[in-house]
Amino acid sequence: MRATFLAGVSVIGVMAAGVLPAGAADLPARMPAPAPAAAVWSWTGLYLGSHAGNAWDRTDWLGGTGMLATLPRFEGTGTAGGGFAGAQIGYNYQTGPWVLGVELEGSAADLDGNARCALAMAICNTRVDAMGTLTGRLGWTFDNVLLYGRAGAAYAHAEHILTAYDAENPLKGDSHRFGWTVGGGVEYAVSPVWSAKLEYDYLHFGADQTTVADAAVSYEIETRQDIHRVKVGINRRLDWGLPGLPSGLPAAGGSAGVPVKAAPGPAVPAWTIEVGTRVWFSDGRYQKDLMDSGDPNRLNSRLSYVDMTGIAGETFGRFDHRSGLFVKGYFGAGALTNGTLHDEDFPAQDFYSNTVSEMKDGRLRYAGADIGWNVVTGPVGKLGAYVGYRYFHERGNGFGCAQIAGDSTCAPAISTTFLGLSETETWRGFAVGLNTQLQLTNRIRLEVDGAILPYASRTGYDNHWYRDDINPQIESGRGWGGQVEAVVSYAVTPQWSVGVGGRYWYYTTTDARTEFPGSTTDSPMKFTAERWGGFLQTSYAFDSTGGEIAAPAAAGVFKAPAAAPAGWSWTGVYVGAHAGAAWGRTEWTTATGTGREAWNDVDGNLVGGQIGADWQLGRWVVGVEGSFSWSDLDGNAPCGRVYTCNAHADGLGMLTGRLGWAFGNVLLYGKAGVAWLQTKQSMLYNEIPNAYTADETRTGWTVGSGLEYGLMPNWTAKVEYNWSDFGSRSVAMTDQFGGVIPVDVKQTVQDVRLGLNYRFGQTGPVTPTRAIGPIAGLLALGGPATRWTGVYAGLHVGGGHASEDWSNPFGPQIFGDDIGSGGWLAGGQVGYNHQIGSVVLGVEADASAANLDGTNTCFVGLNPLVGGVDCRSQLEMLATLTGRAGWAFDRSLVYVKGGAAFARDRRELNLVGVGGTIHEATTNRWGWTIGAGLEHAVLPNVSVKLEYDYVALGDDTVGFGLPPALAVVDNRSVSQDAHVAKLGVNYLFNTPLPVQAKY
Repeated sequence: MRATFLAGVSVIGVMAAGVLPAGAADLPARMPAPAPAAAVWSWTGLYLGSHAGNAWDRTDWLGGTGMLATLPRFEGTGTAGGGFAGAQIGYNYQTGPWVLGVELEGSAADLDGNARCALAMAICNTRVDAMGTLTGRLGWTFDNVLLYGRAGAAYAHAEHILTAYDAENPLKGDSHRFGWTVGGGVEYAVSPVWSAKLEYDYLHFGADQTTVADAAVSYEIETRQDIHRVKVGINRRLDWGLPGLPSGLPAAGGSAGVPVKAAPGPAVPAWTIEVGTRVWFSDGRYQKDLMDSGDPNRLNSRLSYVDMTGIAGETFGRFDHRSGLFVKGYFGAGALTNGTLHDEDFPAQDFYSNTVSEMKDGRLRYAGADIGWNVVTGPVGKLGAYVGYRYFHERGNGFGCAQIAGDSTCAPAISTTFLGLSETETWRGFAVGLNTQLQLTNRIRLEVDGAILPYASRTGYDNHWYRDDINPQIESGRGWGGQVEAVVSYAVTPQWSVGVGGRYWYYTTTDARTEFPGSTTDSPMKFTAERWGGFLQTSYAFDSTGGEIAAPAAAGVFKAPAAAPAGWSWTGVYVGAHAGAAWGRTEWTTATGTGREAWNDVDGNLVGGQIGADWQLGRWVVGVEGSFSWSDLDGNAPCGRVYTCNAHADGLGMLTGRLGWAFGNVLLYGKAGVAWLQTKQSMLYNEIPNAYTADETRTGWTVGSGLEYGLMPNWTAKVEYNWSDFGSRSVAMTDQFGGVIPVDVKQTVQDVRLGLNYRFGQTGPVTPTRAIGPIAGLLALGGPATRWTGVYAGLHVGGGHASEDWSNPFGPQIFGDDIGSGGWLAGGQVGYNHQIGSVVLGVEADASAANLDGTNTCFVGLNPLVGGVDCRSQLEMLATLTGRAGWAFDRSLVYVKGGAAFARDRRELNLVGVGGTIHEATTNRWGWTIGAGLEHAVLPNVSVKLEYDYVALGDDTVGFGLPPALAVVDNRSVSQDAHVAKLGVNYLFNTPLPVQAKY
């Protein structure tokens, strides 16, 4: 059922695209299209539709009756997430540009999450399986676009489950919740009867009583719930005697008095937009290492989450301006369905411990936003550079526990019906990348995207659900990451495409820490996360002009071509809305009374509105803006050995001045002013049922910058970053008994938001928004149009994964001795091609600096108390010398390659746990490689390529120079291979043949 929810987004996308007529066997250069719909378009009528999306929930467990009231600090807060899908029916009535309506919808859902209750004596679980709303809608329409807000009543069905440690019969209860909802969205009519929409909703249910019971007893619990939802949907208008949605299409040959558009010239559209959905099937792994606080080189514990399969639904979009500017982004969410958790301790209770848990019911959420510039643009391709933001969140749940080594932990085994351990992590990073789009044939397009995250922050927490000291265990760090992605799409019609692709993501920390229970100093940590897989997608494209050819109208009546754009002015008052992500830091000083300083990261989402006014003086734009955002920022920190400090912010306001520089309908601006933060601080005592809290509104300052773009008269869109600092101030925190602890708290918040503004007054020319006509530059498949003969040189970036096996002198072991390494590589290549007709033969040499890094347990059996030691493998350099053979067509070259490979490896053997030290060895290795790729000429002398290589480095003996007592693990045999994906750019030193575009 969960897979159905998560795939629903893409299914809806396929359905929406499927209502459009398919093209002929070959796409013509220009396709006939409807006449401008603006003159006759109406939203009035009855409609039916379906939707799918992702939701996240916050549930507060406030208290209980009977035996539950006697438990120490029963209260707890948990978050839930998951997919939903359903249907809606509604009616719209349009009067002028305003659209009034009413809508009823229902959804099946799969939201699941846990909270720590009663000092870890129980797990409080919430599952939401149904939702519904009855709302009024108010919208503003232009052309075939509808922007709307909605508000009304909300319903949810939830099951609450309270499970005590190792309990046979958990307490369960159903809850029918009624509350209210507000939201907003955008709907786009892709045909006279079909429309697609994107919508956000907030559902609030307040506090409510629920009966939970087993076969013997029952109790009352009180909970409070809030749900945030993002969904996509399609609607079909019905003609049941109600006012319908006229098509505005003239009969063949035209109709008298109906204006139609004249055949346009070959002008490039001012802008194009492509939106779509995906289903991503993925696998992944996650590893965290906990080092000793007294001896940072000693490995105390390692958790390895492996074979974490997942499925996610995803929405993506891209905006391109003819100037070369582009903006793109995506949002996805789904479930982690299977996997295995290994929890190792060196040593544990008695001996080395390695417990195995079954992974299921996990969650996955991710997003990205980029802004860039196409630095190379040709007739059938473009290459752009961008900067952006990345967000990656996953929660893995381990059920049950079984010992596979010699320790007493989880012996006997605990049933997999019990949730024992959860790991929740969030990565946020700054991205720098390259993106290329290549039109290979008249219908097939290749898009490749690669990014490096030079800085990424990592926040997370570990819940050992039945331990009060590691529940949660707060973890934080910073590091870097990388992403690479490729997709091949097929144009079914000029507007609708389907595609298949794959991606690989990698994150790792260079500095991380946690305060482990019982320790007075922080323990160093190391985190690594990888996810890879394939996806199916569908998308729909439209632009600013349509590029249509209309049938001739009666009596020769034609619509004149659009006038040249008038000058754009930013002067005027505006109102708008925004949504985005926020993160920040809260520092708790020694005034907390906990005996030491502490800090925690907070993160969450925000949504809100803004009002402002601008005044343009030449190219300078001066303005003022006020905004308020409802937020859900939350984070925890260990404060000494007995406290957990929590910071929660639910409101962020700003009053700022703006100063910008305008060029046409593009405004680059900076802003600064005053900021307010509504926040709640909590300090929870872990050993007795007591908490100190304080609610306050803090005042500080904010600075930021952004880019705003005029989409059409009166409407602008913006992307913006803000830094808000609320300083340090003393807060009097009180408990239920009247006790007071003075706390010095310092807070900062950063946010990235996307916004939409409506400007009162004419700000530019009217440009109709309709479906895109032709896909410019489609080529028919033919012979080679580029001469590949000659010398070339270029650069490349990419990512890779290496696998390495270490021979164990103690024989086959229960675990370990294999190391998976991931990371980045970047370098250059030089080569020569010789073309004979469509056949291209060549030779190429390339070299890459690399950082494919990984660790694992090895030599289990070395010491029965410790169990094993820590082995590390790092591939630092990779070079190849290969022959190439390929087949050229049009501007593309498909090739295979094979030859020799060289690598430089550094290995590390950590023997601290058995009384030794850390030993390193560096080796140079030779092997062989095979690979394949696709290269495409964007310009006569510039080509872009995507390549995959397999590198086999064979067996090698590695010596660490160990003392005689440890000679048994010295001079071990190590085998290694690697998989590498690269995105490259080449400059061809030749005199190219002229390229003939075929239309």
